Amino acid sequence: MDLSSKSTSVFLSDTTSVVDGTLPDTDLVVNGSETFRAHAAVLAQASEKLRQLVLQSPPAPASPIASEPSAKYVVQITLDEPQAFGDFIKFLYTRELPTLTASQLLSLAEISVHFDIEALRTIIEQSLSDRLNFATATTDADVDLVLRLLPRISTLFGPDASSAIVRFAASHAFTFFRQPFAPHIDLEVLIAILTSPKLRVASRSQLISFLHQLKKLHPNESRLAKLSQDQFYLDTLRTDPTGIAASVACFFADGSEKYTEMTKYAITTFLQSTPSVFVGILTHDAETRETIQRALPRNLLHRVMFQLTSATEHIPGWNQTQYKLDIIKFADADLGFEHIFWFDSDTISFEDSRPFMTRFSSQDEFDFYFTPDHVMRSESFRNRWTPNWPLNLVPQACMMGFKSRVMESFFAVWAEKWRDWVTPFPFAYLPDPNPSFSGSAFCTEQYALGLALNKNNWHKMVLTFDRRLVIVQNQQKTADGVITISGGGSGEGSTGSSSTTGHWAEEARQEAQRQTYKKNLRVVVVPAEYTMASQYFVEPQDLAERSGVDSAAMVSVSTSLLFGYPTTSSMSLTSLSIPGLKVQPGAVVADMFGGAILHTYNQNYTVVKGWFDEQQKGTK
Repeated sequence: MDLSSKSTSVFLSDTTSVVDGTLPDTDLVVNGSETFRAHAAVLAQASEKLRQLVLQSPPAPASPIASEPSAKYVVQITLDEPQAFGDFIKFLYTRELPTLTASQLLSLAEISVHFDIEALRTIIEQSLSDRLNFATATTDADVDLVLRLLPRISTLFGPDASSAIVRFAASHAFTFFRQPFAPHIDLEVLIAILTSPKLRVASRSQLISFLHQLKKLHPNESRLAKLSQDQFYLDTLRTDPTGIAASVACFFADGSEKYTEMTKYAITTFLQSTPSVFVGILTHDAETRETIQRALPRNLLHRVMFQLTSATEHIPGWNQTQYKLDIIKFADADLGFEHIFWFDSDTISFEDSRPFMTRFSSQDEFDFYFTPDHVMRSESFRNRWTPNWPLNLVPQACMMGFKSRVMESFFAVWAEKWRDWVTPFPFAYLPDPNPSFSGSAFCTEQYALGLALNKNNWHKMVLTFDRRLVIVQNQQKTADGVITISGGGSGEGSTGSSSTTGHWAEEARQEAQRQTYKKNLRVVVVPAEYTMASQYFVEPQDLAERSGVDSAAMVSVSTSLLFGYPTTSSMSLTSLSIPGLKVQPGAVVADMFGGAILHTYNQNYTVVKGWFDEQQKGTK
């Protein structure tokens, strides 16, 4: 075939595609593993480099399959980013590109430079410039794309696309500066980002720290020294007034099979529901870190940071909850984190948590962000606590926020009080304020928080957030399509067992799904058999206010629920009359924070997760 001919291209998806009456005659073997077949004339027309590769390639061996035509040429190609080579071949025939992922765009950019395909390079640069300059909202995919392009910006892109990438990186410098590769990219690109009018950082300390890293790498670069000494430059920095850029949501994966799985899910739902916010993950070892990292979405990893827990125990012999104290490792001025949030492993984020977090991060008056623990409503607890200590606030420890400026001093006191409660064993020296609750020893972290807040008047520096109760009921579908509604388990004070059956018609199922997946998540499917007793009661009016349900619906309830568990067998949520909601026997309640986060309690976790997965499918 004449490789200088100008052919009219017709591209079909199989190897019988024809151009000027001929079958594809060239095998392109990419990185020795994947083969694409194309026409030598089409390749030659696209690029002089491709033409030379075809001409210089050895003849192809005969096909071992008689019915399969042999290629005339075999071209070996080596690429760093081969993911979109198939899209490249299609482009040569159609001059069209699909919607590109970050990996595809990076791959095609490399291919366009590698083979000097000016038409492809022009389309990619225009597409990239439009995407970064005119997008109505920034997505994690955009940030991930730019972070992957930055190290190769000088070799892959022309001025227009490079400028768009630099402007975007500057406006997201609070994310870019936290990437391990950031100080090591091309110095001219770094200077362009640092001097861009779009520069936005988490804090002044974050920028100063990044400049310090750069000066160590480039000690003779006068422009860096000038920037770090320019008071006007430092004083006029753009930072995020909401504080979200300086916030981090912290989780702990302890390495156990059960809780590591829960933590992976908690982190994933947070990352997927809440844009922009960084996630800090504590692990004991590199193996657990790698397990978590593999489980998270690839395009969200730029918002994830890891720290190892302390090598020695904070509270010798105590359980894994003590490693909450290690979230102080993320209170690092160099990283620009000023607002540190803690999330328990049994949380599920179903909505954007930024409004909830911003309420704390955007203000400067309060240093702590807590919700009162259930014990604050127990008269028995108050009677046992107040003779020994002032009862200002005993916080719930499943969801918390701290200003970094106070963490060092406060955490030292918190750890000291915690040791007092449990050393050499729980309540050896300090009296149990809640002896009727079998899990009281597990709550010592919260009792210690309460005592720590009494020091230095820290209790006056607490911004509280609401815990809203959501009604939880169990609906388990059996293999024969019958719904079984189960009551409580064998725990003391659980509701006894009851069941009802009926065929679950598709229409009813869809309506139930619509009812359950409202944004306030009033109804959550949880197995009552995982419950245990709670001695805490609230008045119907109080439950109505905290759950967002009309108080008129609560008047027939003589006792209510807290702590996510049924109280006594005499308790009946089925007497509720809530429009559009049929409450089944065995109902319990769970916690909801900020209209965005569900706290399931790990006893109920497995089925809550299963329910949530089903609701997610129903909204897609």
